[in-house]
Amino acid sequence: MSTTPEQPEYEFLLFYRYRNRYESITAVYHKGCEFSSCCEWWVSVRIKLNLHIMPPSPNFGPDALPHRKVLQEFFKAIDLDKLELLRDTVTKITFEPASSTENPIFIPIREGCDNKKNPYIESLSSMTYKIEEDESRIQWPPFDQVQIPDIPVFDLENDFENFLFLNLSVMKVQIGEKIYAYKAIERLYYEPRDTQNVLAEMTALAKYRGYPNIAQIVGLVKSDDPYTTDRNGPMPAVLTGFLCEYYPGGTLHDMMNNPEAWKKVDESLIMKWAIQIGTALHAMHKNGCTHIGVKPHNIMIDGNQDAVLIDIGGTGGFKLQWEFGSFITIMKNSFALAEDPDAVLEDIGGRIEFDRNWVPLHITNRFQIWSPSHNLAALPFQQRVALDCWTYGKLLSVMVPDTGPLNTLERVANVLMMIDPEAQNSSSNCSLSDSLAILNNKRDMEN
Repeated sequence: MSTTPEQPEYEFLLFYRYRNRYESITAVYHKGCEFSSCCEWWVSVRIKLNLHIMPPSPNFGPDALPHRKVLQEFFKAIDLDKLELLRDTVTKITFEPASSTENPIFIPIREGCDNKKNPYIESLSSMTYKIEEDESRIQWPPFDQVQIPDIPVFDLENDFENFLFLNLSVMKVQIGEKIYAYKAIERLYYEPRDTQNVLAEMTALAKYRGYPNIAQIVGLVKSDDPYTTDRNGPMPAVLTGFLCEYYPGGTLHDMMNNPEAWKKVDESLIMKWAIQIGTALHAMHKNGCTHIGVKPHNIMIDGNQDAVLIDIGGTGGFKLQWEFGSFITIMKNSFALAEDPDAVLEDIGGRIEFDRNWVPLHITNRFQIWSPSHNLAALPFQQRVALDCWTYGKLLSVMVPDTGPLNTLERVANVLMMIDPEAQNSSSNCSLSDSLAILNNKRDMEN
């Protein structure tokens, strides 16, 4: 007779060190309580680094494991039953120097857990704490508030199989015999605005169902709310992400990142992709939408060798050091609320600078990009259209092979990159339609 394995009391989920400010560890605490025999409490313990308890530790890799083990031991020593944990959300317990508070409050410790060899437990007399809702928690939209008509709904726990990460937020998944791309709200280095970005992209994709060369949404994904404390009671459903068609050809960036393979791509295929990308972008503009992120990473190649524009939510992003083979991606929304953008750059080693060739001159100042008052998605529509045209022109310029007769593509790229996104009355929409007419005419003459 088989038995169900006993659920562990603590389920550790995430260890994270945020710059030089704090480190945190998040776990689910499984415990019966006064209102249910089966409760799950999400708890995040955050320790300010100005306590100087332990030397710095990396977020990942084998060197992080000993530090993580010490933190887990400290977490288990906290007597959570004596604290007022918050229901149906994530409780954040923040530790800071007791000297910074007039009336310090000391955390209760479970009996028998006063291991003086643990530096955190040893430092308890110098630490005070406070309890509040974790503002950095993943924010799951209630599923009954999601309104996209006539679209299938899939269950994350029961319908999916064979997950494979394609990047930090997109997975290749199998449902039955079909393969899809699953874009999830949950991702590494989640920011609360990621939820709104996913909702914006989902809404935009729904608007372009049936449009050629634009990613096609095929379903919504839901699950029981992970934060529900009473696991025996009603379990409200939340949106966890959406499904799109899977494009097996990979990204344009993948192809261009292999110079030898890229040289073998037929020039007629490059011209076709250029026209398809521009046509999709023009369709978005005619419908009152902009992309603000036209770049090789956001162009997929499908099974018919057609180009497909993805990531069309209009929240935008920039690539730093956009060079094939050696660039680092920093999405502007990751740092839009940064208190000190310079420190962000310093924190990642000072290796990142803007390649002025990839960003219009008016956006070269990093404070402009990362300041909430310069959110590109909040720019007037015509300026966003102009920015799309500029980045489309830049994309065309790198699609031109080092050798080859694609002079028309290069000329069109140069014209588009002369557009000034700061101009209030830009004629960029006309420039894009004119550019497409030139490219189509060139292709027709060659066929």
